[in-house]
Amino acid sequence: MEKQIGIIGLGALGTLYAYHLTKALGKERVFVLADSRRIARYESEGVFFNGEKCDFRYVDAAETVTDPAAYPALLMVCCKYLALPSVIGTMKKWVGPETLIISVLNGIASENDLRAVFPPDHVIACVARKMSAVKEGNKVMAPVPGELVIGPQSEAQREPAKAVASLLEEAGFPHVLTDDITRELWSKLLCNTGCNQVTMVHRLKYKDIQKPCPERDEMIAAMREVVLVAQAEGVDLTEADVDYWVNVLDGLDPEGEPSMAQDGKARRRSEVGLFAGTITSLAEKHGLSVPVNEGWYKYIKELEAAY
Repeated sequence: MEKQIGIIGLGALGTLYAYHLTKALGKERVFVLADSRRIARYESEGVFFNGEKCDFRYVDAAETVTDPAAYPALLMVCCKYLALPSVIGTMKKWVGPETLIISVLNGIASENDLRAVFPPDHVIACVARKMSAVKEGNKVMAPVPGELVIGPQSEAQREPAKAVASLLEEAGFPHVLTDDITRELWSKLLCNTGCNQVTMVHRLKYKDIQKPCPERDEMIAAMREVVLVAQAEGVDLTEADVDYWVNVLDGLDPEGEPSMAQDGKARRRSEVGLFAGTITSLAEKHGLSVPVNEGWYKYIKELEAAY
């Protein structure tokens, strides 16, 4: 049996990867792992990507794997961070002895959470970037697939990381294999901490931060706080990383918005703990001042407490 890829979580990114990988490798090699309740909903309501109804293969996570060849070679975790504890329970039966795992979740915490349960050297750090995916109901729009950046965080993960890259190469999916994935994780955290939170706090679209304004200045100040904390943690972020991400954000669809802004409008729990929560906690550890992130964290937590 050829190597299979499993995807758990059909949010914006999960749908994007399930669509592109299924198109490239076929349903016999790509499946969506979920519980029976979710599968029933997916099948009855349908899942749409860029206007096309998706033809995915669904596998019930409660099933017992009797054929070792049925374990996926790669399992992609694509849920929101708040759902990760539940997802870890859902996927346990489907992680075989050779299964590799990547998480496309934001922040720098999910890999360690997964390594606490599964073989640490099989959890390969990953950053999803350069895409703008929006989900409304059962419909996902993502004009470009972006790319996945993967890499080892220990010598024992070097060959597994290459194996993940090989599967993505076979599928023709854009990817980068790097020797400094920790820096990439922090760089993406810098972007999310600034952009995602400012758009939620002030209810903005990308166009609102693509021009000089107080909110853009506030976003950049929050990014600089991430640089400060990263350097204290031994990660070589600089002002150049702030400039890079501001330039990237300036090139996004002006009418688009990050998922955290969508969470705010829908009165859903956000990923503030991954962003401002991480930065304020590490800043306290190092005796640093991060007033923008401290203010955002307090405001968003109060906002969500009123839902």
